[in-house]
Amino acid sequence: MKKLGVIVMSVVVVFALSGMMLAQGGAQGGKTGVAGKRMMGPKMVLAMASELNLTSDQMEKLKKISDEMPAKNVNKDEMKSSREALKAEMEKDSPDETKIGSILDKISDSHKAAMKQRLHNVLAVSAVLTKEQKEILKKKMEEKKGGWGRRAGKFKDNGGK
Repeated sequence: MKKLGVIVMSVVVVFALSGMMLAQGGAQGGKTGVAGKRMMGPKMVLAMASELNLTSDQMEKLKKISDEMPAKNVNKDEMKSSREALKAEMEKDSPDETKIGSILDKISDSHKAAMKQRLHNVLAVSAVLTKEQKEILKKKMEEKKGGWGRRAGKFKDNGGK
């Protein structure tokens, strides 16, 4: 009975982590990354080409990085399938602990692969930018990050006025 409790808790944690990953945009679309720092992918950097004063060479490199990125939906579909399999197994009268462990391993491996791919993409984008461009990007990201927080805080502090 104790083992089943541990399994159920593991499942709850996995579902919570999966939900957070999907809420952040999954493997490629999210902006939050390593140690809570915000990261931008090549498409977002390209959208800021004029603000960053990107050269045509830099834009070509960023387009190449973007083109080489795996499709987002592949990982999402795989994760969804794994979560459904996990849910189905847990709903059985006698869940198979070995099968659940295998599904959890698959989910964990998918998360790990997605995080590594995201890190690879961010480092590739960073390698294309100059120090000055990185500073501009950092400031822009801080502005975006602070935008909602400031508004929410202002709203909260003024009693909704």
